[in-house]
Amino acid sequence: DCVCRPGMVGGYRECVYIPINKYGGTYTRSKTYLDGDWYEPSRVWEAVATDCPTNSVTDYNRLIFTGRPQESNGQYTRTGVNTIDGCLCKPGFGGSGSEGCIGCTAGTYKSELESTSCTDCTAGKASVDTNAISSNSCQLCGLGWVSEAGAETCTECPVGTSEDETNVCVACAAGTYSDGLGVGPVPPSTSGCEPCVAGAFNEAPGSSTCTECPVGSYKTSTGSGLCEQCSIGEFTTNTGAVLCSLCDVGTFNEIQGSSNCTDCPVGSYKTSTGSGLCDECNIGEFKTNAGAGTCSLCDVGTFNVQRGSSSCTLCLAGEFKSDRGPGTCEACPAGKINNAVGAGECTPCSAGYYKTAVGTGECIECPTDSYSLGGAEVCEECAFGTISFAGSDESEDCQCPIGFTGMNGGPCSMCLAGTFKGLRG
Repeated sequence: DCVCRPGMVGGYRECVYIPINKYGGTYTRSKTYLDGDWYEPSRVWEAVATDCPTNSVTDYNRLIFTGRPQESNGQYTRTGVNTIDGCLCKPGFGGSGSEGCIGCTAGTYKSELESTSCTDCTAGKASVDTNAISSNSCQLCGLGWVSEAGAETCTECPVGTSEDETNVCVACAAGTYSDGLGVGPVPPSTSGCEPCVAGAFNEAPGSSTCTECPVGSYKTSTGSGLCEQCSIGEFTTNTGAVLCSLCDVGTFNEIQGSSNCTDCPVGSYKTSTGSGLCDECNIGEFKTNAGAGTCSLCDVGTFNVQRGSSSCTLCLAGEFKSDRGPGTCEACPAGKINNAVGAGECTPCSAGYYKTAVGTGECIECPTDSYSLGGAEVCEECAFGTISFAGSDESEDCQCPIGFTGMNGGPCSMCLAGTFKGLRG
């Protein structure tokens, strides 16, 4: 049996082309009844087809050979289609002829003449156009802006995130941050998140800020990592420290993470910076002020008997200490006197005086008929036969009495008979 080619309808040994942008249908022909019979003077045939649905057409490139198969000089012509499924949705419209062609929504496009769905703009692009016929309508999102497939608009990356190379907002890693919307990478970096500066840190991904290291801690590097406590003998007084400072000379601390150093107390010292405790002053040394400085030696006439002293004690009256530094006060020996405190030496008793006791006491005047030269523990008696006044300070003060003659200091002899001497000496 002979059938019409696709794109044609017919019967009664004739096929008629379906008009373009139409489908299906039947055909009619014109004939006339004459002399008891039908005849066809004009042989007019016509296909009666249905218009393709709105926004659909027949394929522009669909051509049908118009001649007989055995003919070589036939022509080609565009025709309609036999069924509604042959009505194709125009570019910018998705669906099918049988179900309806719907305009592509924002974020989608369709460039082909076919009954398929509209294609989504790829992730990282967006389009506000409807009925778009080309992927060129999909515009790239700007730096720090992202979109999912089929997006109408791009969205800014929130604070604490950055666009990555796959066009996704990714939380900033610990040790980095972003404090604004729409942050993206600037080549060659693959992230727009900024590293925490030295002296600052954060621990949680997706941070919008970094926190300064607290006092007593530091961080030398940028980016990830936590703050470290200052070691013993170090400190920081401010937040955000990059390095700890050493305790100065005369100061110390005993715990890690200190915010200051303590002055060495009175009676102690520290000559180095950094770690280490204060040393007590030795016996015979003292330090009156806290903090920096060294111990001083106890002065002449002063002493102390324990380490870590803040002062030295004055020797009492009747005592002395002749050297600086360690040592104790000694009692003034016999023949010497000291009535003042803090003496470095004792004073010898003056000539004509004596002192037999050690320590405190006064020098006593030598009695008559005796003398002393100074610093005497006892007075010397005058030579036999001589006399002296109290407080005599040399042997010549011992003189011969009246009626006796001789040199001062003796010896003396009695005046001979017939002679006299009325004065002493």
